[in-house]
Amino acid sequence: MRLLNSKTIELKEFLGNFPEYAILSHTWGDQEVLFQDIGNKSKARTMKGYSKIKGCCAQALKDGFEYVWIDTCCINKESSSELSEAINSMYAWYQKSQICYAYIVDVPSDEDPNSQSSSFAKSRWFTRGWTLQELLAPSHVIFYGSNWEEIGTKASLQEVISATTGVDGSVLLSNHAGEISIAKRMSWASKRETTREEDRAYSLMGIFGVNMPTIYGEGGNAFIRLQHEIMKLSDDQTIFVWVGHGRERGLLAHSPAEFIHSGDVKAVDDANSSEYSMTNKGLCIRLPLRPVGHENDIFLAKLNCQPGDSRGSLAIYLKKEKGQQYARIHPEKVETGDGGHFSNVPTEVVYVKERDPAKFDISERMQPRARYTFSIMVKIPPEHKFSICETVPSDMRRDKNGLWFLSLDHSGISGLLMFRNDSSEEKFAVMLGVHNYTVWTDVVTNFGNETAQSIRASYYRDGGRGGSLWRGLDRILASLKEGRSVSVSVRSRITSQEQQYRAEIIVKRDRVQSGSHTQKGGGPSKIQHIQPKAQYVFSVQITLPTSSGFAVSETLPSDFWSSEGEVRFLSMSGSGTSGILMFRNRTTEENFAVMLGVHNYVVWTDVVTDFGSETAQAIRESYYGGRRGNALWLNRANMKESLKRGRSVSVSIGTMSLLGQRGYPTQIIVN
Repeated sequence: MRLLNSKTIELKEFLGNFPEYAILSHTWGDQEVLFQDIGNKSKARTMKGYSKIKGCCAQALKDGFEYVWIDTCCINKESSSELSEAINSMYAWYQKSQICYAYIVDVPSDEDPNSQSSSFAKSRWFTRGWTLQELLAPSHVIFYGSNWEEIGTKASLQEVISATTGVDGSVLLSNHAGEISIAKRMSWASKRETTREEDRAYSLMGIFGVNMPTIYGEGGNAFIRLQHEIMKLSDDQTIFVWVGHGRERGLLAHSPAEFIHSGDVKAVDDANSSEYSMTNKGLCIRLPLRPVGHENDIFLAKLNCQPGDSRGSLAIYLKKEKGQQYARIHPEKVETGDGGHFSNVPTEVVYVKERDPAKFDISERMQPRARYTFSIMVKIPPEHKFSICETVPSDMRRDKNGLWFLSLDHSGISGLLMFRNDSSEEKFAVMLGVHNYTVWTDVVTNFGNETAQSIRASYYRDGGRGGSLWRGLDRILASLKEGRSVSVSVRSRITSQEQQYRAEIIVKRDRVQSGSHTQKGGGPSKIQHIQPKAQYVFSVQITLPTSSGFAVSETLPSDFWSSEGEVRFLSMSGSGTSGILMFRNRTTEENFAVMLGVHNYVVWTDVVTDFGSETAQAIRESYYGGRRGNALWLNRANMKESLKRGRSVSVSIGTMSLLGQRGYPTQIIVN
């Protein structure tokens, strides 16, 4: 355990016999002073988080403590083993501290924390996952406002804290008589959030008295593992009293949020309660099962717990699948009864299966959305004389920028745009739709006298064109008459509950060799990839969270770049050239640059950081002067580079052949 000397603000490591120490509870903000920064005083003093460290140390000295523990700088988070050990020890560290300073930066010290208009109860500190254990573990907690003036203590503010958190005053004062159910403890965490999904589970380990390795990247599986560890130590069946979504589930919750209504549930001390354990057939448990109505495969299973002060019982729905195998159904319900309905009901051993990742069930990856919207850009030069003659649905709208919009209320349906040549009466149709939550497109030519409605309907009949729904093509190229072709490309972006797709429909003069032809179903059977191409176009989608502070500051060469809505285009007339995007953080002035280019007819990218006072022009020239020239030969189409304050930038480039040019759909994402 490392502790910070309150007087010198220097770290010291202890292997045992820790001195008395104070400990800090807070929420993280911008420019926190990390373990790697604290040894460099001149740098640390320039960071916003340093004033918080100084304030904590000053308060500790006032209270007579030579050492303090602060999570930002006392843990080397670059060491995964050290971080895992610290997370497993953290509850004990807070519990063994002599005093805990809860620094609430968004609350002024001069207001009454008990008044209804006070910002105390609304503080971000009460919404974070880690601060729950920091509230419960220490015996003595003092709250300080933004100017390090005392607001009150855990004891003096117990009423407002209890009303805000759901934690009883007797628990806050550590004089609660008896055990507290698993469901109730889970409910305390139900509204709290963490930056990393895994931390919702890791921050609860001390509250449940368990330890387990931390595995960042496992996502929601961390909370499943937490419940496994709890079940090894406890027979408290309130762990199954949660409500959630889904058709069929196991007995374990997916997150603490599913315990939001379980704050008054208590366990029943029953000497006859049976053990339960996890097996490869599922969770094995003996429960009383009562048939529901006339159903012969649906049962109410009574749990060994009660709602609040009631003497009734709680039960959940189970459906028998085969043998002793059951699944939980209606997970949105927990039934309350008087217990008498189960007085003569025998208990049975059941196995309730959790999700089995070993089965590689692809259907679990489906992402249903409330709405699907296509924004469609049609690019047809006037000399080709094609225009839209019909749409299905007929009310498909067009905005002032020329974008067409197709909105679908659910998966399993599609829309159509029909094009007609004003001179030759040649027609083709473009289909856009979603099937099994996956986008698909197709191009139909030579359809005779078929109407737009009948073409769309043909995709939902057996045979015929229906196979296109299952192929899920999001890029397609089809030949037209008179040496022309039409290409369709679709890119996706999720926004809230809506899935948005950006589609491009382009008609061009066909430069594909005469031996090429279009397969049935619309895809090209053989296209000669002739190098070099006449033009290389990067279509760049940039994702910059507002919180990152970054924005595009410069593009070079400026005549290579153009914009269309949210997409930037880099167009180059030959191999051996490149373009650059410069990004700047408006707050910290941190810069980075993304290079995009083609060398020997192959795409390449690179990310440049820490380039000092170099100009964009100088950076670009450095790739052709030898200093950074190796990047041209590495042919990287995907890369990720670390930025400061735990952020990173990733670049990924796809390839799309568009006849006389090569197109590169590009994503630049700052995380």
